[in-house]
Amino acid sequence: MKKFIAFISFILVLIITSTAAAANYPAREITGIVQLGEKGTDDFTAREITLKAEKNLGQPISIWSFSGKNDITALKYFQDSKADGYIFYTGVEYAGLSEKTNSSVINFNEFDCIYLTGEFTDGLVLFPIDENTPLKDFQNKPEKFNYVPRGFLYGVYVKKGTPDEAVKKLSEAFKQAGNEQKIKDVLEKNGVQFLGLAGREAQDYVTKWRGGNYATLLTDKEVTAMKTEPAKKNPAPKKNEPAKKSQPAKTQTPPKNQNKQARKGYPEHEITAIVQMSKGGATDVLTRAVTEKVAKILGQPINVRNIAGNSGAYGMRYAYESKADGYTLLMGSEHTTLHDKLGISPLHYDKFKCVYLIGEASAGVIVRSDSKYQTLRELLEDAKDNPRTITCGVTGVGSVGWGLCAFFKDIAGAEFDQVNHPNGGVSAKAVADGECECAMVLLQHGFKEYEKGNVKFLTVVAPEPDPLMPDVPVVTDEYPDFFKYLPWGAFYGIFVKDGTDPAIIKTLSDAYVQAGKDKDFQAVLQKEHIRVLAYTGKQADDYITNWRNNTLDGLITSGAEGLYEGEPPLPPYPADVTPPKK
Repeated sequence: MKKFIAFISFILVLIITSTAAAANYPAREITGIVQLGEKGTDDFTAREITLKAEKNLGQPISIWSFSGKNDITALKYFQDSKADGYIFYTGVEYAGLSEKTNSSVINFNEFDCIYLTGEFTDGLVLFPIDENTPLKDFQNKPEKFNYVPRGFLYGVYVKKGTPDEAVKKLSEAFKQAGNEQKIKDVLEKNGVQFLGLAGREAQDYVTKWRGGNYATLLTDKEVTAMKTEPAKKNPAPKKNEPAKKSQPAKTQTPPKNQNKQARKGYPEHEITAIVQMSKGGATDVLTRAVTEKVAKILGQPINVRNIAGNSGAYGMRYAYESKADGYTLLMGSEHTTLHDKLGISPLHYDKFKCVYLIGEASAGVIVRSDSKYQTLRELLEDAKDNPRTITCGVTGVGSVGWGLCAFFKDIAGAEFDQVNHPNGGVSAKAVADGECECAMVLLQHGFKEYEKGNVKFLTVVAPEPDPLMPDVPVVTDEYPDFFKYLPWGAFYGIFVKDGTDPAIIKTLSDAYVQAGKDKDFQAVLQKEHIRVLAYTGKQADDYITNWRNNTLDGLITSGAEGLYEGEPPLPPYPADVTPPKK
């Protein structure tokens, strides 16, 4: 009897404790997992509404971002988290999601939608009520078919089993945030229908929406109902006037808004390509390699010129102050993406259009081959216990190495004495020569000294090991919390000034896409540890926007030094650079 009473008392204590904890929710920081989709609207909407919900909850929300190509990773991380209300997922659910993610990996039945911001529908999917009905019968027997919206849902989710009080407070906070006019304006501008459903209403809507789309996929008879314009009839002939014969449709009509530049047959003369980093670095090597092939495709020489310095700010300013006529290209990397936030320059890639995004690269931490440090943890623990005494090679403020130093400070409390170098190759050489004790470098730079036996990699900052160094551990092996910053690294691309004729941009993009497929260039990418992107147009611009947002979140969270408020002035040109002619 005593044991029974003790057991009941224990249960009561648990109930009282859990109830009290739920009543005090939220008592600490909350984490929001943000899935970055292909559309810039997805990321922006999720962030805006989360920041507003943060004010309503009275506790900070740490936003962890994942790039669009890794939304499965975001979902898996969320699925493996605790159902305590201190982690939620906000992202986009769309037709085909079950097929894309593989239901054996992600179990959507574990997630409850607590708030639906809106829905974007880009067409209709139709499928037979009776699966034996052939689709060709649609025109004759439309009543035998069901119509299902095909599009995207923007929502906020928690794990099943989350305490009711936490669900209620989260739902109310997001509902209040979603009702703000700024959110509605963003949705309307991008063709998203506002829903504003919370709690049970939200989950019921998602369940119904999922069912229709999954049924569509399972029939394996999916088509899109396209809107067609009715054929125009010839006007009735006037009295005493013979009927006009139908005129054949005109072909090869010149496109509208085609300006003089496009009609003249771009390019008519030499093109200048400005590399914003020094010779021999990854930016220089990759962009030169592909541009040499583009020159042959376009039939005009491309004069490649390095204007390095100030983390690429000088080269970007030169390209920005040149004419937007397609005859000045900017060959750049991730360095300048954050220049305005680092106080370096007001210019970043929002003033340019990406012609071709070549690819992305991961980084690593290297030490001299005979270094006393055998693991990343040993290095970071020493940098924590003896702050700013260990010299670390980086390539300037805003670079990948600089960012990694900030992230390691957040994760492990490590602080390094950063030594700036013109490129990662110089940083790696400095470690090999004993001038620096470690360096945060891109893999292609460290790998060259690694092959010589001069340095060793303590870690690869990537979700998976590098194929050429399979035995080197990834950063999350020793520091699982670093997962929130992944994937993250460098990218390389070709840009033109915003305002350049779209026809010229297309000509350049087509040429770079063709050159990017060249076997010799593909071999260069493999050698330099580059993962191919080959993005153009909106896909390229969205990638860069997402990279910027993800990195800023990480830097702010880590308390990185050097973030600038307001708009910095333009940096003056160095003495050896003559500004472009106006």
